[in-house]
Amino acid sequence: MAIHIRTRNNLIDWLGEHTFYRSIARAIQEGQVENLGAFDLSSGPGWIIRVTSEFHKVWYIKITPCQKLGFYGVVLLDHIPWDNWIGDKLDNKLYQGDKPEEYKLLRHKEIHDAETEG
Repeated sequence: MAIHIRTRNNLIDWLGEHTFYRSIARAIQEGQVENLGAFDLSSGPGWIIRVTSEFHKVWYIKITPCQKLGFYGVVLLDHIPWDNWIGDKLDNKLYQGDKPEEYKLLRHKEIHDAETEG
């Protein structure tokens, strides 16, 4: 059966039910969850969710849809690749994330920092 994630709540609920880590599932219920929006990474497009436990442990979790096969993949990330954020290119709050204006600034800052370093 195909899974359709259409809202922020669908996304968070799906992650809480399908994460391999009980600590993340518990943090989703008891801590803070932020949808950072859509990112286009080399592993494919998807959403990144920041989950913060009540003890301040933070996880960055990428959820990637595989529409052809009808499932979603989950990957833990060690950082947020803001230069790959594409939420402002899409006209859907699920893809824009919880704070799109803040994320746009973070993307521009990361791109600018990379240009000045390189």
